[in-house]
Amino acid sequence: MNADMHGSRDAKYFAAKYDESSDPWGLADNWYERRKHASTVALLPHRMYRSCFEPGCSIGLLSQALTGRCRRLLCWDIDRRAVQTTAARLRGKRGVTAEVGAVPDQWPSERFDLVVLSELAYYLCADDRLALYTEIAASLEPGGHLVAVHWRPRSTEQRCDGDTVHAELRTGAEFRSLGGYAEREFLIDLYEREPR
Repeated sequence: MNADMHGSRDAKYFAAKYDESSDPWGLADNWYERRKHASTVALLPHRMYRSCFEPGCSIGLLSQALTGRCRRLLCWDIDRRAVQTTAARLRGKRGVTAEVGAVPDQWPSERFDLVVLSELAYYLCADDRLALYTEIAASLEPGGHLVAVHWRPRSTEQRCDGDTVHAELRTGAEFRSLGGYAEREFLIDLYEREPR
């Protein structure tokens, strides 16, 4: 990933965050996070998915909510400590794997019928966001779903805001919008992979 001022946030950036705290964004006790996770899972149209990929899982709170909706759940994060926390949180859950991985430079080889993109894409520069969307489209089965959820206010930590990410996804030819939910703090959009 490009490490210049306009490049994507890299592993060193996130390592510094986890050096400061095991929960750098205060996710575990945040009502916003609980509401957002419940809203995200509620928007999924299928009762059960065969295989889900969640890049940028952080400490695994949304992952925990997804376990009841996915037979197989692959959780990735760029930071080893975040992955360890996720693995501990999800210990004993069937079909769950937590691994270190940095998208879009790395990508799993398997196919999915659900990809969950939560609070991740706005840490990437424009070129890496485009590469991310391309990887998602390539790994989603035809008719598979992408759910994207991002915080709307702009932060100096981010390379763009959540509205920009969702506008980019809406213009992608590979995805058909199935609707979503918007409020002042966050956006959730659901897409279906167009048949090839």
